[in-house]
Amino acid sequence: MRSLSLLMLLSLLGGVVLSGLVSAWFAYRSGLIEVDELFDAKLAHSARVLAALLDEATAGEESLEAPIAIDLWPGGIEGDGDELATPEGHAYETKLAFQVWRGDRLALYSINAPSAAPLAPRIAGFHTVELGDGQWRSFVLQSPGGLWYVAGERFDVRGELAGEIAAELLVPLLLQIPALGILIGGVIHFGRRSLAQVAGQISARAADRLDPIDPRAMPNELGGVVESVNTLMHDLSEALLRERRFTADAAHELRTPLAALRVLIGNCRSAGNDSERTVSMDQLDRAAMRLERLVSQMLILGRLEPSAQAPDPQRVDVTECAREVLGELASLQHTRHIDMELVAPEDPLWAAADPLAVQLVIRNLVDNAIRYAARGRVIVRLRPGDHEVCLDVEDSGEGIPAADRARVLDRFFRRLGTGQDGSGLGLSIVHRVVQIYGGVLDLDESPELGGLRVRVRFRSAAAE
Repeated sequence: MRSLSLLMLLSLLGGVVLSGLVSAWFAYRSGLIEVDELFDAKLAHSARVLAALLDEATAGEESLEAPIAIDLWPGGIEGDGDELATPEGHAYETKLAFQVWRGDRLALYSINAPSAAPLAPRIAGFHTVELGDGQWRSFVLQSPGGLWYVAGERFDVRGELAGEIAAELLVPLLLQIPALGILIGGVIHFGRRSLAQVAGQISARAADRLDPIDPRAMPNELGGVVESVNTLMHDLSEALLRERRFTADAAHELRTPLAALRVLIGNCRSAGNDSERTVSMDQLDRAAMRLERLVSQMLILGRLEPSAQAPDPQRVDVTECAREVLGELASLQHTRHIDMELVAPEDPLWAAADPLAVQLVIRNLVDNAIRYAARGRVIVRLRPGDHEVCLDVEDSGEGIPAADRARVLDRFFRRLGTGQDGSGLGLSIVHRVVQIYGGVLDLDESPELGGLRVRVRFRSAAAE
């Protein structure tokens, strides 16, 4: 598992180091340029000062046979800060050399300047000249008296001073990199405490404690995480509650048929003759079929709970699904002496749903109608609607009072006094499937048969 703190620290610190190095390079380059410009200005200024001081003093020295050599302070100070400035001078003083020319004759020069070769051609302005001892940067100025004043510096000495000055500018910039690393590490460590606090609240909870985390003590940046965790806990709590309720209801509903099954098994064992044994076996077979149907319905309902997601809708011919289901239930129709009728148009009725889901709805509705019609009639009607497909299943039974029509959609609810066995799951399954596919389920009285009419409206596939 990767460490988010280490990743953030290395990423931020790497970015700081990279940006610091780039900034340091640009600062160093800019420092060198600025120092070079400063040295050029100092050269020009020195030449002007030299001309102002010596022009009149050397005007009458035309008869000198040899040039005058001027000794200068050699410098050589080392140290840091205040140690660079002494009564003798400063370590960053330029190692200035100069020459004074009267025509082609050298009249005066500094001891660190060439005694014969000119530092620069006698052309006013800045020059870069290659001499025997290295490259020189010079400034040439002609005075009103006709003398040429040349001030120059060797590039290596000048570059050494410029490099030292520019390097001094980098020290604060480079020192901030480790300081920023320590600061970033401290901030990340402080931020981890909030994450650790959330993790601690979650890990300290018992498995059945799903109440929300208090977000008030959390930073705003963790609000989304805490809200998502609280939403997940709420959904888990609801799911566990539904599962507990479903398990309790299932245990309650299975208790009675299992007890009846044990009684019938006992009757079969204690039968005195073949006739009694045959009757007991028939009763046992019917009880097993009822139990099988109950378990099947409970498994279907369990797959639909607590938050089933519908598959992508398909174009389903509801008429064809109805024909297939009625064909499957034909034997049950004849056994119970039910007259079953399908009223549907010749053209297909396309709904946006799943074929198995549509068959499940029709099968449960028709099965309920057959059981409650009691030697009567069942009509299945199909018709197109406004961007929908309408399915009506009507029976000639007693129907359901208006006060109970909402409750029969609840799981395991059964009206007393109907004389029919069942689990109370059929309409619940239909209701859930219709909800998943965005349909509508209505219960009312059949105007033709007088019993219950269940109307299901699926979305038309043409409306998708």
